[in-house]
Amino acid sequence: MKIIFNSMNCGLGNNGGSQTIVKSANTLIDLGHDVSIIDTIANKHSWNKLKANHIILKNINNCPLCDIIIGTGIKTFHTTSVCKTAKKKFHWIRGWETWQMSEKKMLEMFDQGQKNIHLVTNGAGIEKILKKNNIKSNIQLAGLDISRSKYISNKEINNKLIVIGGLVNTKHQTKQTEYLYNIFQYLSRITDQRIQLLTFGAEGVRKAIFNNHIHLSHPSVEMKNKIYDQIDFWISSSINEGFHIPPAEFMLFDNGGVVIGVDHPLNGTKHYLKNNITGYVCENNWKQMADLIIEKINIKDELCKLSNNAYHKITDDIGSRKKNMKKFVKLMEQL
Repeated sequence: MKIIFNSMNCGLGNNGGSQTIVKSANTLIDLGHDVSIIDTIANKHSWNKLKANHIILKNINNCPLCDIIIGTGIKTFHTTSVCKTAKKKFHWIRGWETWQMSEKKMLEMFDQGQKNIHLVTNGAGIEKILKKNNIKSNIQLAGLDISRSKYISNKEINNKLIVIGGLVNTKHQTKQTEYLYNIFQYLSRITDQRIQLLTFGAEGVRKAIFNNHIHLSHPSVEMKNKIYDQIDFWISSSINEGFHIPPAEFMLFDNGGVVIGVDHPLNGTKHYLKNNITGYVCENNWKQMADLIIEKINIKDELCKLSNNAYHKITDDIGSRKKNMKKFVKLMEQL
C-alpha cells in the first residue's frame, strides 16, 4: 500500500506529535508499505531517523499518486480534503488543537469534511467530543516502543525519599506544569521525608528551579528512562491531550511507581489509567494529588500491585507500534 502522511503547513519538529508521525511512518515501512511524508519545509525532527521519503511541496496538486493520504494536524486538513491524487483520505486527530483555532471552528471543519475524509483519533476524550457533535470517528492508537524483554529496574528502595516527576511545558498552560511545582513545595513543607523532583521537557534550555530538583531538557531515550525508573509518583496534570505519551511510557517501568492523573475529558490517559487499578485518578486539583501521595506512600504492596497492573495494561492492551500500525492498515482497507 502506498501511504502519504500530510504535514504541509504543519511540519515536523522535536515534539511528541511529530515523533508519533515519524515512528508510525517508519513502522509502516518495516511492515512492507511504501510511505512518504509531504511537507512545505525541511524536516526539523532530529530525535529519530526518518526512513520514509520526505517530499517538500509548494502545492497539494503536486502530491504523488497514493492509496492513502493522512492529515496529521489541523493545518493539514484543507490540503488533505482537496487532494486529487489519493484514493482514500484520512485525518488523524492526535490533539485537540485549540491553540490553533477555536473548538467551534474545528468542529465545523470536521463536520463538513467527514463527507470525504475518514476521521480517526488517538484519544477517547476527543472521540467523545466528536460523537457529541454527531461527527463519526474511529479510534486509532499509535502504540509504544515496547521492548521484547521486561525492563530491569535499578531503582533503590529508600523509605526516606519520595521522588515525584512529570513533564515540564510552560508554553501550553493546559499542561498545568505548576501542579508539579505546587505539589513538590507542599510536600517539602509538610513531611519530614526528603522530597525530590525529577522533570524533563522539550522546550529549549531550562534549569532546575528548586533545591532537590533535577531537570533535563531534550533528554536522550537512555536518560529519560533513567528518570522514569527513579520516580515514585508521576504527575499527569495535562488537560488537552489525545493519547498522553509520557505517563504511558512511565508505566513500562514496573518498579512500584504509579501515575496520578486528573479527572478531565482530555487528560489523554483514558485508555490506560484506571483509578485504583493501574494508578490513581484525582479531581483536577493539585492539593488532592499531593494529599494522596502522603496517604499512599507507605502502602508499598498496593503501589507495587498498581505498578504491575499498569505495566501489563500497556504491554498487553495498548501494545507496540507494530501491533497498532497493523490495525491502522486494516482500518484503512476496510473504510
